[in-house]
Amino acid sequence: MLSSWIAIPGTDAMPLRFAYRTCACALHRLEDALELIAEADYDGVCLCVDFPHFDPFADHFEGRARALAMRLETLGLALVIEARQRFLLNPAAPFEPTLISAESPGRSTAQRYLARCLKLAALIRAEGVRVASGVVPPGMPPEEARVLLAENFETMMAAARRGRIKVSVMPEAGALIDSVEQWKWLEKAARGHSLAFDVALAHATDEHAPEETICELAPRIGSVTLADSLHGNPEALPPGQGGADLVAVLAALEEIGFGGLVCVGLSSQSETAHRAIPETLRMLKSLQRRSDQ
Repeated sequence: MLSSWIAIPGTDAMPLRFAYRTCACALHRLEDALELIAEADYDGVCLCVDFPHFDPFADHFEGRARALAMRLETLGLALVIEARQRFLLNPAAPFEPTLISAESPGRSTAQRYLARCLKLAALIRAEGVRVASGVVPPGMPPEEARVLLAENFETMMAAARRGRIKVSVMPEAGALIDSVEQWKWLEKAARGHSLAFDVALAHATDEHAPEETICELAPRIGSVTLADSLHGNPEALPPGQGGADLVAVLAALEEIGFGGLVCVGLSSQSETAHRAIPETLRMLKSLQRRSDQ
């Protein structure tokens, strides 16, 4: 079944909609970051659920969620949630624990975090939640990690289905799900989610050009992360600083009628977010005009 934000090719396609990621303005207060994003004329924001912007375990969770929803509505910003934290759950281990952590208490902590992200999405009526698999723990056989991921991911998806929350999976370099091909395995193991397509990762590691994969997987793409990269190096770079054909990528997204939020912004840009926020959108709009020619 097509996601509600995917237009069927051949019909009137929605214009591309861009969102800025809050992890790319981590040195700003959330209120200030939202104002900068709105002033730059983005369509939405990708909220990374992490300290300090939105701690899902801090007091007055529902009140803060309702206040955020009202602020987003006032600013005219749509929302997608990125369930990605750095040191929120473990101050001594970045991005840990996960659904494939070796110890059961760690996996339970990850489940509680994801449950909070899903609840936040329901309260704010977010367009979806983006999740990642996590890195295979040292010494754990990949097959054991796949079993753990399939079991725990299905638990999360059951909650998402009850709340009618759309979930998309982000392949990440070094993670268990690190490519489109690995995501296809998870799609079979635990159904009901879509792909959060990462342009930079695909350009760096896939044998097919990102625009080709977009056209191939059109109905199964629920979210997009747009950045640049160099072949063989998955490090994400600001648009225009790598070798990806972003004009072709934007043209492909328009061709399939992608109506979700195209998320931009890198954590490495936080120190210059006040400039990067407007400059990134200007560049994307320039590339988009070229794709329309």
